[in-house]
Amino acid sequence: MAGYIMPKTYSEDMKLKAMELYLDGNTGKKIAEIVNQKYNTDVKTPTIYMWAKTYDWNSDRASINTKAKHLVKE
Repeated sequence: MAGYIMPKTYSEDMKLKAMELYLDGNTGKKIAEIVNQKYNTDVKTPTIYMWAKTYDWNSDRASINTKAKHLVKE
């Protein structure tokens, strides 16, 4: 297959770190900077947002916010 470029693969550990940073409220750009430094890689900001969409991190963020609000009320 001439001209075919294999997509980059990233470790689950890296994706979990990115998710943790995302759920903590960091921007995609900041997450990419941190992940790139920690894992010595070159993940781009759009990749972070693609992961957030693919793995539905916004739903996780909403769930965490709901749980936190519930705990504060107690």
